[in-house]
Amino acid sequence: MPIEEAMSGRGATEPPGRILRRLRKSADLTQSALAEFLGLSYQQIQKYEYGTSEMTITRLRQISDVLGVSPAVLLGLDKNGSSPLFEDNLDDNELKALSMLRSIHDKKIFALSLSILQAIAIHE
Repeated sequence: MPIEEAMSGRGATEPPGRILRRLRKSADLTQSALAEFLGLSYQQIQKYEYGTSEMTITRLRQISDVLGVSPAVLLGLDKNGSSPLFEDNLDDNELKALSMLRSIHDKKIFALSLSILQAIAIHE
């Protein structure tokens, strides 16, 4: 489901947890899969979605990166769905790397790929 469709008819008063749940489902991710990408328990994702726990700014950014939306979308402030991170700020190689990462559907391979990239970035 496109972001526009997931966000249609929703105002800025909608709780971030409800927006998170809808976007997670539209990305065809389970709570467990999203939690694993973030290094969290699925119970923590449930708490975010039910509004019993608030996301930190850092966590909001991490979740928005995984879902491919801007933090403003999760907060109900922007219905466009695109994060500036995924637009003009990336060169061709960065876009290719992002596309490759997004094509990895096995969550263990995805997590391993992120770990490898983090290790390389630390040593740069």
